[in-house]
Amino acid sequence: MSQEEASRRISEAAEQGVTTLSEAEAGTRLSERVLDLIELHGGICGTPAGDLKKVMSSIDFPRVLLGEVGLDFVSDQQAHEFLTVNEDLRGVDREAFESLVWEFIGEKYRGVRFDANSTLDPYDFGLDAEDSMRPLIRGPVVEPLLFYQFASGVYPDMLMVYLHDSDPSDPQVFLEDHETLWKETSTDTLSGLLESFKTIDQVVADFDAKSAKWVELEANRSS
Repeated sequence: MSQEEASRRISEAAEQGVTTLSEAEAGTRLSERVLDLIELHGGICGTPAGDLKKVMSSIDFPRVLLGEVGLDFVSDQQAHEFLTVNEDLRGVDREAFESLVWEFIGEKYRGVRFDANSTLDPYDFGLDAEDSMRPLIRGPVVEPLLFYQFASGVYPDMLMVYLHDSDPSDPQVFLEDHETLWKETSTDTLSGLLESFKTIDQVVADFDAKSAKWVELEANRSS
């Protein structure tokens, strides 16, 4: 790297809060898109630039995150009763109401939680595991193949990143289940994963739809 290029990267890194050349060279700063999505779901990223493991471990959400499963685990009656009990609060304190929604969901469903913190090497599970992962990694493969589990879910229950990701601004996410570890891997990007989670507005809309169904059902029973 030329001195001019090094100076440019250091300057860019300084603007982003990165203070070392090694971090600047690595380019391990999450993209603004990823940071915006983290904020959208009520989360924070304490270390948006630096070592990818530190970056991922600094992402925190105060609540469960819901994907495509939606509110399948909440019955129409439960949704209606919840909204009825909290109708007044919804009208006067939206933030408090939303907190109760997430609390209610968290009591009933595991969802995705950014609560894991472990490094795994497929080689420790055998050569077949290592060979199955290499083709899934985008960009250059660096040995050893080190993966960092940053979150847990229901199914798949292990969410990981490759610590030598070629684009750490939006790292590739590997979704695994402990019962089929390294055998039935699916992949996404961190931004894609975050985009798949429901926002509070979508969750409340789901509650409203379920409540309306229950009201209609009860009306039909009474007629």
